[in-house]
Amino acid sequence: MAWHHIVPKHEWRARFGNFKGFNAFGNMVNLTTEQHGQVHLHYFNEITHIEYDRVAGLAILGQITNEEATRLAQIASGKSTKGRPNLKMMGNKNGVGGKASKGFKHSYLQNMNKSLQTKGRPKRKVICTHCGKIGGNGAMQKWHFDNCKDIHV
Repeated sequence: MAWHHIVPKHEWRARFGNFKGFNAFGNMVNLTTEQHGQVHLHYFNEITHIEYDRVAGLAILGQITNEEATRLAQIASGKSTKGRPNLKMMGNKNGVGGKASKGFKHSYLQNMNKSLQTKGRPKRKVICTHCGKIGGNGAMQKWHFDNCKDIHV
């Protein structure tokens, strides 16, 4: 049996703005390993559509290794640096450090409205046929498929 949060950390912060009460007994439930994995897969398929929940469910159920789960979670969260450009070398390109990155700040209410409009919409993920990476459609089209480093000519 394992303890599992009823409201996940990312959702708790979005709802309440802090983590006060996150580990309270009322937000915890005791599950078997199989139930825990099934809950994560249910969250991915029916509620959040967040790749992390799918990866966690597969890892808990033993369908993928911990190394593979770590790699997929890093890709899904955008923390994987393999294959990404070095921003220090890009200069002002894409608004990094130049006038293009300046502008007015959106209010908290504007940001929350934008967040609520996009919440629950599944993000399209694609898999590179050459290296097997999973990512958002736009970035993957730019850096993978015909442009992938792993293409063996």
